[in-house]
Amino acid sequence: MENPNIPVSSQIALMKVKEHLAALRNAPDAANNAAWAQLATTLQSCAVSVQHADSILSVFDDFSPTPKQIKEVALNTRAKFLPPQLSQKEQWEKEYGPPDRSFYAQVQQEFKTVGLSMVTEHERMWQGIKAKLMVSDFANIPWGRIYAAKRDLGFPLIPFEEDILENWQAAHPPKQEAPPGPITAEDVQRELANRKPRPPVVIPIKPERDEAKENLEHFDDGYDTEPE
Repeated sequence: MENPNIPVSSQIALMKVKEHLAALRNAPDAANNAAWAQLATTLQSCAVSVQHADSILSVFDDFSPTPKQIKEVALNTRAKFLPPQLSQKEQWEKEYGPPDRSFYAQVQQEFKTVGLSMVTEHERMWQGIKAKLMVSDFANIPWGRIYAAKRDLGFPLIPFEEDILENWQAAHPPKQEAPPGPITAEDVQRELANRKPRPPVVIPIKPERDEAKENLEHFDDGYDTEPE
C-alpha cells in the first residue's frame, strides 16, 4: 500500500514522466516499463508537490534526463514549492499557546530592577575610586592605579584588569625609605647651628613702695597745720 503522506503518487509520477519525456531524445522505449518506473520513482522521491514535478520535468526539452539529473533539478527548485514555514514565534505559539502577558511583564520588571541595581553599584564603584585617588576624572591616571584603587575598595577584578595591575606594579615598585640611624654628636651640633637665636625675654620690674612717703601724704590730707 502506498504511503499517503507522499505528495506525488506513483501513478501520477509515471504519467508525468511519460508526458514530459516521451518525445525527447534518449527517452526509454514505450515498452521499457522498468526504465519508466525508475524515472517515476526518482521523481516521486524528490518532488514536494505535483506542481513541483511539472516544474522539474519542464526543464528538460532536448535529451531525456537521468535519475541523477532529475534529483539535481528537484533540489535546486525545491524551496519555491515548499509551503510557507511558520516563524519561530508562530511555531512556539502553535505548540505552547500564546504568551502570558503578565508573566512577560513580571520578567521585564525583574530585568529592569536588576539592571538599575547594577548601574547603581557601577556608579558607586567609580565614585569611590575617584574619591580614593582624589581626582574628578581619570584623564591622566594610569589604569594600574585605577585598578589598584578598585581592588583596595573591595571590588573584584576580572583577569584582564589583574594582568594590567600586575604589570603596572612591576613597573612601579613602592619606594622603601631607609630607617633612621643613631644620633651622633655631629647631628646635635648641626641642629644647634641651624637653630635661629631667640629674642631676649624682657621681664617687667615693679617699683618698690616708699611706705614713709605714703604715710606722710596720708597725714597731710587729714590735717591742716596752717593758721586760719
